[in-house]
Amino acid sequence: MAITKLIADSLGTGVGGKVLQVVTGTTSSSTATSAGSFVATSLTANITPSATSSKIVALVCGGEADTGANGRNMHSTIFRGSTNLGNSTAGMVTAYGASSRVQGNSSVGIVDSPSSTSELTYTLYIKSGGGSVTLNANSCLTSLILMEVSG
Repeated sequence: MAITKLIADSLGTGVGGKVLQVVTGTTSSSTATSAGSFVATSLTANITPSATSSKIVALVCGGEADTGANGRNMHSTIFRGSTNLGNSTAGMVTAYGASSRVQGNSSVGIVDSPSSTSELTYTLYIKSGGGSVTLNANSCLTSLILMEVSG
């Protein structure tokens, strides 16, 4: 049986799965919170889908999650406008330190179906599971990558 490799350029018009555009947002600003609800970070990016059938893949890469010296949870999620695209209570990623400071990368990803051709704003939100937590405590660079994929 022959194996055929498909290259995106060789796909016909109307075939889904092509990346149509990529936009990024970056920040090295820190966001600290002790709130039990999600708060916006300064990490945002805007994208205008070319078709209502498009999907938006939103990825957050990098970012230092500092859970403090006494062990805390830091939950992360991505919002489109005021809509939480992850789990509404816990978020999608948790950095956890049982009894000591945890500093490590925080990554989040989601596939969204916004059904829109208007400009959309995506933002990283964080919340604390108790006590104070900080994203980018040491001014690390965090990126939000948005990819429009044809539907």
